[in-house]
Amino acid sequence: MSDEIGTIINALIATHAGVPVETLDDPEMRLDSLTMDSLGVIELMFDIEEKYDVHIEDPMQLKDLNIGQLHTLVAELIASGGAKAITAVEPAVSVDVAQV
Repeated sequence: MSDEIGTIINALIATHAGVPVETLDDPEMRLDSLTMDSLGVIELMFDIEEKYDVHIEDPMQLKDLNIGQLHTLVAELIASGGAKAITAVEPAVSVDVAQV
């Protein structure tokens, strides 16, 4: 991923978390450690989607990522030109609703 993308993503995170961008230099920093509320996370997702013409499946899962993972996710979305679920969790048990 280009440094430019990382710089832009960090600026967006800083804006929505209300923190100086300089505090986001650790790629291991988890987004849930920042002061973003649910609305801030959704606004961050919308800004990323608009800026890079991509789609993030579940904005609330962004909080489970660290900054480096978010950079990687956006780079993968840009490269694929499509949507990607952040974490694809298969249900432990499959239930056919029609039979219930």
